[in-house]
Amino acid sequence: METSTNTDHSTPPSQGITDQLMASSEYRAYMKQLLAEVVDEKIGKRLEICESEIHEIRLEIDTLKEDKNQRKKVDDDFSEKLSKVQNELDDLEQYSRRNSLRINGITENPKEDTNELIKTMAKERLGVTIDDRDIDRSHRVGKPRPEPRPILMKFTNYKARNDVMKDRKKLKGSNITIKEDLTRINQDLLTNTAKRTGVKNTWSHDGRILVAAPTSTPGKTVIIQIRNTSDWQKLPDKEVFEEFEKQRAVRAKANQNVNAELTQHKMLTRTKAGSLR
Repeated sequence: METSTNTDHSTPPSQGITDQLMASSEYRAYMKQLLAEVVDEKIGKRLEICESEIHEIRLEIDTLKEDKNQRKKVDDDFSEKLSKVQNELDDLEQYSRRNSLRINGITENPKEDTNELIKTMAKERLGVTIDDRDIDRSHRVGKPRPEPRPILMKFTNYKARNDVMKDRKKLKGSNITIKEDLTRINQDLLTNTAKRTGVKNTWSHDGRILVAAPTSTPGKTVIIQIRNTSDWQKLPDKEVFEEFEKQRAVRAKANQNVNAELTQHKMLTRTKAGSLR
């Protein structure tokens, strides 16, 4: 018995339809449009999500900026209050030193009595008598060194202290100087201010730092109190002080010459008067 097998190698109908659709330009355009719509939809949704996330991030940034500004304000307020408290404490410390002076340049000896040294110096150099009851205590300041250390003297009353302080100009030309007992803050302020204005134009009085600042009128000055470095903006430029010093030196030289001429004239007048007798 013979069995015959027929194999059909023809294309299925569905495959033929698919091939026809794929070959159709209209179908390809439709699928392209459909794909574009799907992509646009997904991109749109993703953009919405991204925009939402960006909005949230911006809100967080704004919040952080606000917090930063708030913290800066708090820090500034704290710094201002701290500075105010420090200034008040320094003022109190300076007030506690109102009866004290620092004397530099007095020869130092191993078995010295600093009270007696100051009393002798004041009497011989200043013409000021200091009683024992005017002295609270005195001692050398700092570690031993080759040159004499300053003597810190505290008086029992402001008058005795001021009697010594007001006549200190009599020590000009000697190695001895008398200064107020300033706090570290005020001493640094005095030193740094003097660098800007000149030593002759800067001094302290009862713990206050003062500057004789030149004015627009030649030879005239105005007294300005310097409480802190921000007060430097009240002062003229350093060049103005330097020019003022030059002019002052010229005036001093001119006055010196005039005084010398007057002295010489008086001497000649006396000589002529003596010869006439």
